[in-house]
Amino acid sequence: MINVTIDQLSKMGNVPNRISMGNDFCIIDFRYDPSFEDFLKYPCHLDAFLAFFCVSGDFRLMINMTEVSVSANTLFVNSPNNIIRVSDFNPDTVKDLHFILVAVSEEYMSGLKMDAGRLFTEEIQILETPCISLNEDERQLAAGYLSIIEKMLQYPFQYKKECLGSLISSVCYLIGAIWDNRLQEAAKSGRLRMDTRNRSVVTKFLRLVSEYHVSERTVIFYADKMCLTPKYLSKLIKNATGRSAPEWIDSFVILEAKSMLKYSPMPIKEIVSRLNFPNQSVFHKFFKAHTGMTPNEYRNS
Repeated sequence: MINVTIDQLSKMGNVPNRISMGNDFCIIDFRYDPSFEDFLKYPCHLDAFLAFFCVSGDFRLMINMTEVSVSANTLFVNSPNNIIRVSDFNPDTVKDLHFILVAVSEEYMSGLKMDAGRLFTEEIQILETPCISLNEDERQLAAGYLSIIEKMLQYPFQYKKECLGSLISSVCYLIGAIWDNRLQEAAKSGRLRMDTRNRSVVTKFLRLVSEYHVSERTVIFYADKMCLTPKYLSKLIKNATGRSAPEWIDSFVILEAKSMLKYSPMPIKEIVSRLNFPNQSVFHKFFKAHTGMTPNEYRNS
């Protein structure tokens, strides 16, 4: 899977309003431009914690194999190593599209005085979707933070990185608090379909698949990693997500293959080897069965 850095992300598209601090941090004010058509068009890993706030318009994102909708006044947050791509822009509203993107590198985040993993992984995975709608007070708070961060990035002064780090820590705790409120609301209303135990198992399974799918494709491997029986794991994943464990594994492999075909110049023979298929024929049949296209057709599409 191709990894996109913050520096690469900040240079995507024809965007005049962007502020960045190398590969540590960036803020991008996206407004409609024809170059949007190619923005994160193909699946990739983003080497960063990522947040979109949609001011107007709407679009859809694929996170691993789950599609989420981002619309006006919604906030979307994503943690590193998920596979992400923009799946669709609404043709009726694309010219009204305006969103703010904020990205913070995992390395920079790890140096902050906060439990980033707890705030941005557990809470978001517990919710049915990584998108929430902000109320007016929350929007004003977020806008205030964003304004201060922009001024800090533009103004040259000593200890800028340290000042910015403290401010980002505060923003993260604010977002964590907002998500926690939504979690409690969802729990009270019964909108959460999975209990905490099942949700934890599903989250761990998907993260293991994200890490090992290139080399390991059997349910037995993941069940052993999780100290569960294959039968129990398969049943839980199917009941909780509506898709079987093998389907999830295959989906990650397909995303990996698509990324290699679109982003890398490597020949298909090498892709077959890297994805641990026994030969090109098996890979071709697998890819076409899941996409309706041969690898060459997909690469040239």
